[in-house]
Amino acid sequence: MDWDLGFASLEAYDISNIQGKEPTASMVRFDNGKPNKNLYRKFNIQAKDEPNDYLMMREVIRRRLKHDEWP
Repeated sequence: MDWDLGFASLEAYDISNIQGKEPTASMVRFDNGKPNKNLYRKFNIQAKDEPNDYLMMREVIRRRLKHDEWP
């Protein structure tokens, strides 16, 4: 497929846990429509008070944006 989406990179995030415990998040990255597995990341969620996907996603996005060294 040859799609012109108007951007070169896309990141997607997913929150996972086992019955509300051991929460983690993953980030996948696509550049020019192809997976860039060198930039895939896994995050251990630090805020473990309750299984709240919105709060966990906020934590992960904030942590990701602190990494200027990641393109």
